[in-house]
Formats: sequence, C-alpha cells, structure tokens
Amino acid sequence: MTDALVCDISSALMEGSYSDGVLMLMRLIDSLDVARHVRLETTGSLLSSKDLFSIQKALEGLLEFALQSE
Repeated sequence: MTDALVCDISSALMEGSYSDGVLMLMRLIDSLDVARHVRLETTGSLLSSKDLFSIQKALEGLLEFALQSE
C-alpha cells in the first residue's frame, strides 16, 4: 500500500496536481503513524521505531515545505 501511495504522490506532484499530492502525502504520514501504533500493540515495543520516526519527520518536513511554496 505504501509503495503505491508513494508512486501516486510522486506522479501527482510532478504532473502539477499539487493539492492531490499534498493530500496523499498527508495520508502517507498518517499511515506511518498507524503502523507505529500497530507495531507497539502487537509486539509491546516500537521495534525499528527510530526508522519510522525519521521517515515520518522527513515527510512532515516535505509537507511543510510544499505548503509554504504553494
């Protein structure tokens, strides 16, 4: 699901569908947050949570940059 969403985001942003790309980027950030919580519930720990956190922060930074450049 995430790989397809990343492909859709890239296409939307490159084709000029800015608002669609931003909405999909927000969905991806939400998906990563959900994945982190599911991981915590199923394993009792946030295994590799540092990686997920880093990815989420990078995506949030990209979203902030995209919103400022609109």
